[in-house]
Amino acid sequence: MKKKHFNHFLTLLCLVCGLSSCSNDDNLSTLINNGDTQPDVEVSTVGQWITHEGNVTRNASAEADEPILHFKNEEVYNRITQELMGKSDLECMNYFKQIGFKGAFSQYVEADNELEKIFDNDDPALLQRLISEYKDKYKDKFLFNSTDTFDITPNLSFDDERLVLAGNMHGMVVVGNKLIQPTSVSTRAVPIGPIEPGFYASKASVTIRHKKYKSTMTLGRIANGNSMAVEFKTTKKVLFWRKSVRATHTAKLSYNGGPLIPVSCPARAKVFILNIKTEPFTPTFSAEIQDFKSSKCSGPGNATFKNILLM
Repeated sequence: MKKKHFNHFLTLLCLVCGLSSCSNDDNLSTLINNGDTQPDVEVSTVGQWITHEGNVTRNASAEADEPILHFKNEEVYNRITQELMGKSDLECMNYFKQIGFKGAFSQYVEADNELEKIFDNDDPALLQRLISEYKDKYKDKFLFNSTDTFDITPNLSFDDERLVLAGNMHGMVVVGNKLIQPTSVSTRAVPIGPIEPGFYASKASVTIRHKKYKSTMTLGRIANGNSMAVEFKTTKKVLFWRKSVRATHTAKLSYNGGPLIPVSCPARAKVFILNIKTEPFTPTFSAEIQDFKSSKCSGPGNATFKNILLM
């Protein structure tokens, strides 16, 4: 009898150890519900929430079967999206795969990776055919530049920073019992990422290149505020065609002979706001750029500018 009880104890101990080993501190905290019957986040369908809300806009009934993320409440939504914004593309993709959701972000990254491979070709006839097939394949999912046919960058029809990450292909999420949609839907091609505050560029810029990639750092200020800012752009070009590239950018920047300021811009943004007031730099200023690099172009880029007109 004692042996039987001892075996039961060992079995229970192994079970407890096994459950404990499943925890992973590196995972996002979105799957933990602390014993609640409702998880922090779950995959639902748009149709469930159209019925619940009782009113429909943007012809949402046509998307009733489309998957959508349901967040338990606003606090959970803000926490999870903030965590995602601090992750790499690969980490975000792995998370969405883990919970079984393929929304706007996942589909965009997959489409962009597909285009990257197309741009690895150099044969003009093959490129033209592959690009034509690509645009036809994604014409109902993404927007393409309507004024420049050589810009093949795919774009979502909305640009809210959080909805780009957590939303479905129409930018929808459910928070609590409320169906959230983009406040404005773009009718033109815009870059994926957060809504930028507007950027006034100066004529001070430095460019670095590596193979088919080109990264540019431009000094200026934000339009809707009182701060100096830096704009970063990375593109990939083959023959006549080009595409915008999500890349991280770093540099050191000095104004008017002052100390060097480290600048680091993540892949999901293109304008770095320095929170330095513009008044001391009006009407002209000097600047020095050191060690400008991107994740696609190692550089480094260095430049010194004098008498820059602040636009």
